[in-house]
Amino acid sequence: MRLAVITLTKGGIEIGKRIFKKKEVDLFLPEKFAAGLEDDHVNYFKNPLRRLVANIFNLYDGLIFIMATGIVVRMIAPYIKDKWTDPAVAVIDEKGNFVISLLAGHMGGGNELAREIARILGAQPVITTATDVQGKIAFDMIAKSYALKIEPFANLKSLNAALVNEEKIGVFSEIPIKEELFPNVDLYPIDNYYSYEREYEFQVLITSNKIKVKRDKSFIFLRPKNLIIGIGCRRKTTKEKIIKTIEMALDKADKVINSVKQLSSIDIKKDEKGLVKAAEELGLPLFFYDRDEILSLQDKMRKKGVDLSSSNFVKEMIGVDGVCEQTALLGGEKTRLILRKMVNRGVAIAISQEELL
Repeated sequence: MRLAVITLTKGGIEIGKRIFKKKEVDLFLPEKFAAGLEDDHVNYFKNPLRRLVANIFNLYDGLIFIMATGIVVRMIAPYIKDKWTDPAVAVIDEKGNFVISLLAGHMGGGNELAREIARILGAQPVITTATDVQGKIAFDMIAKSYALKIEPFANLKSLNAALVNEEKIGVFSEIPIKEELFPNVDLYPIDNYYSYEREYEFQVLITSNKIKVKRDKSFIFLRPKNLIIGIGCRRKTTKEKIIKTIEMALDKADKVINSVKQLSSIDIKKDEKGLVKAAEELGLPLFFYDRDEILSLQDKMRKKGVDLSSSNFVKEMIGVDGVCEQTALLGGEKTRLILRKMVNRGVAIAISQEELL
């Protein structure tokens, strides 16, 4: 977490020094109060604070201000976007008595940051997010803990409000949730969704599955990144064909693109422009595996009694008898095929799912 500490006064400088000695931060101090600190992480500024904040607001994961809260609110107001992308902002009074989590308390880690800095200073952390005040785990914190994508993000507010207001909430999950949930939250395996969904106005679905929810704003999906798509394709296949085939494969598997962790292929496809451009357009990482890795996997699978799709033509061309199923399995740990090889106009696709424990 890249952090900046900003202060305006001599008293604030002393507090900033204490943080600087205990934690890796960039320190921003007024030039007129040059503190004699010479370090690559110490910066002296003479421009107005407003200009400094404009320049650094989006460069850091967290900003720690040692000054009055009102000043900070006015300085950061023009740059606040949403709780998903805003940096954490904490405010410390000039005596170092309190550390206030002001912005991005959950997704940005502001609450955790306030608690950590308070421990360093021997101060009192001030946390005002409703779920934390009531000692409850908000759904955005569950998303953060398990690297889940919230969908649609606009509905999150309704679900967290329901949690605080002790509304009955049904959570249906395909992954184990280790945290202790609260009395108004019932947890079920995702396979039980259609059996119990009518009992819950408020629903949280933790799954990569395509599910039609009969709700308006009283639901969210938390999408795990646990799908790997293996791809084989002919030379000069266009990105459009590859993307279309990926969409067809996901539809066939009843899965969603937001749960795709990566695309995979064999290393001789590294310069295949259509494949590279498809990954870029989808915003997904693209990993390549060599022949030895593929052959080793095939041997392991045969020993387990599992035969992967094979092609004599492919073996003659590239030295292995399959690409899409093999590289889909190589893309994660504890993977299993949920869609065997599917071919569409020269593009072969397979999908594996990583078991998240």
